[in-house]
Amino acid sequence: MKAPPAVGGFVNNPGHGPAPQAGVNQNTAQSSSATCDRPVRAHKSPGDVQPISPATIGPMPERLFLLYQRKRIINVNANIIAAGLGAICLTLIPVSLTRLFIGPDLTPRDSLIITAIAGVSDMVFDVTIYYVLHFVANHWRPIKARRRKDVEHQTRKPPPFFRDATLIQFQRALLSPIYYIVALSLKLTLLKHGEAREVALVVGFVSALIVTRIIHTAWGLWTGRMRD
Repeated sequence: MKAPPAVGGFVNNPGHGPAPQAGVNQNTAQSSSATCDRPVRAHKSPGDVQPISPATIGPMPERLFLLYQRKRIINVNANIIAAGLGAICLTLIPVSLTRLFIGPDLTPRDSLIITAIAGVSDMVFDVTIYYVLHFVANHWRPIKARRRKDVEHQTRKPPPFFRDATLIQFQRALLSPIYYIVALSLKLTLLKHGEAREVALVVGFVSALIVTRIIHTAWGLWTGRMRD
């Protein structure tokens, strides 16, 4: 008896519907069934990548503080600027107190006395504040680091406190003639032109701070003292 012809990969089997063809087609059907049962892996696009959790790197104030401690050029300049501005604010107190014994009509002698008081007060306050901030930047560890570069910095032994801070102060001392010439001469000039003693103080010392920060930073980068 002649076998019924195969149509479309199936054998015509009258009365029983199409039967699967033996051999390759049956194995293909089993393979297709197994493939359908296997879980499909989704390909992630760059937009599906999960961002780093803030819990693994800490909040922004914490990261900024660790950056301030890790980067030498940042903490040296930030400490000196903060010490300078803090000293200016504190120096306003003795300068304002000169009104108790120096009247509003200033003579050249009065201007020199006020300028001298401002210079000595600023120097004492500035040095004191800087030593405190230098300790905070290099020796105080209130935050436990989470990122590798911060951990490496915290595990590294810091330089000796007084030696390192005094070296920075020595560099500043070499620049102090420029600082006080700019600050006091500008202050004295403004006093002679009738400006209030507080205004003359702030303008003179802030200008001197900007000038010496530029010079000191360039010097520190050149010598390597402000490199990590």
